Amino acid sequence: MRISATHHQAFARLLQQETAAIQSLLQALQREHQALGARDTAEITLAVADKEQQLRHLDQLAQQRAQLLQQADLSADKAGFDTFLASDSTGQLAEHWARLGEMLRECMKQNQINGALLESGKQISQQMLSILTGRDFGQDEMYNQQGKTSSSLGQNTSFKA
Repeated sequence: MRISATHHQAFARLLQQETAAIQSLLQALQREHQALGARDTAEITLAVADKEQQLRHLDQLAQQRAQLLQQADLSADKAGFDTFLASDSTGQLAEHWARLGEMLRECMKQNQINGALLESGKQISQQMLSILTGRDFGQDEMYNQQGKTSSSLGQNTSFKA
């Protein structure tokens, strides 16, 4: 193991870049949430593209972090990472890393909220489509003798064309 001050400085720069990327990711997730609530498909598309870009950037930074560990003759796993953090006598790298973890948990929470909002919207759309077409989409569907799906509850024909 050969961890130097140069390694610590490079790691601190990576953490700063990751902080900025995570903040951008959280902003994209919040934009996505607002767009989902407003059902603004153009804004949803932009927010999703931004979110994907930030995730790619975070993946690149994680790869750089792994390379830095390998340069310091450490494994690019949790044990190597913990050893690296412990080598910083100031403890600042570990503190910064903990803050990043909190920010990531906030992103995960927002992503789960967005996913629930998407699922709710999907269910509402399916219910509306069921009313308009007289079919029970996704509920108690079974296959008939011809191999086609049909509802076991029967079909409402009041809105059929």
